[in-house]
Amino acid sequence: MSGQINISSDNVEQTIALLNDSIGSIETNASSYVNDNYNVLQELGLVDKSVTTVKRQINDIVKSQNKVIKDLNDHIETYLETENEIVDFINNYDSTKESAKIVNVDSEYEEADLDNFSEGKNITKGEIAKFIRDMSPEIEEILLKNLNKQAKRFDTTTDELLFNPKRSGLLVEILKKLCGDTNMDIDVSSSIKTANTQKSLVVKVATTALEIVNGALWASLAGTLPYLKASAKEKKMKVEDLVYKDENKEALRQSLDNLYLGKGTKEYTPTLNEINSFRYYVNNLSDRYNTTPEQFLSNSNNIDIMKRGM
Repeated sequence: MSGQINISSDNVEQTIALLNDSIGSIETNASSYVNDNYNVLQELGLVDKSVTTVKRQINDIVKSQNKVIKDLNDHIETYLETENEIVDFINNYDSTKESAKIVNVDSEYEEADLDNFSEGKNITKGEIAKFIRDMSPEIEEILLKNLNKQAKRFDTTTDELLFNPKRSGLLVEILKKLCGDTNMDIDVSSSIKTANTQKSLVVKVATTALEIVNGALWASLAGTLPYLKASAKEKKMKVEDLVYKDENKEALRQSLDNLYLGKGTKEYTPTLNEINSFRYYVNNLSDRYNTTPEQFLSNSNNIDIMKRGM
């Protein structure tokens, strides 16, 4: 299944109401009409078996609609419970936060396996690493959108989660919860293992189709990763080294400056959408710091500001 699933409690409840009305109409009109007008004739054997067939079909329709109503009720309750359970776990990362927020049933999950929430499951860092390596572009887009959603709940940004090694522990815990982890032992401390997971996700994003990255990471530093991967290759280094190593901060600044100017590499030409997305991001940052985009991009010390995100 492809595309996006949008669950709206209002729409589902309206559908349930329509089905209930339909069942009432069937029972009041069709069923009673057949029973009242043909019952005696049927008992006398004056009609053929078609009346019995019609009555059975009416009962089957009612039975089917009742099953749909039950499935819809179960479906919306499951999504509500699942989303709120994720929020409960996420909020447990920070004991200073208030109790979990109530979440509207408006989900972006796709092909989600919800069994883990009732059974309980502990997702390891190794499983997260394999998940990142093997996930399809469709699942990656959903993951990035949900990562944006969770970052806001932590008063942080997706850029921080991807580019700040001190946030690698939080990133891993969020990824674990989004993958169905129900373990109550939360560890947001950074480590070599969590930093490796963070770098793996950055590398994965850098190799993703640009339309997916822009769709999920518009106007962010993370949205430049496909371009930075090509720029790093031209500089004969890995994209994760260009992004994370302090000694490459000036090289990173030069790459970002070139992207702002719309300059490509020998093997990569940035799209207009990619350029505009990054310009929008830099323009907003430079406005915040009362400078021009050109001045902002001329100082490699501003790389750390860019990694914090908007």
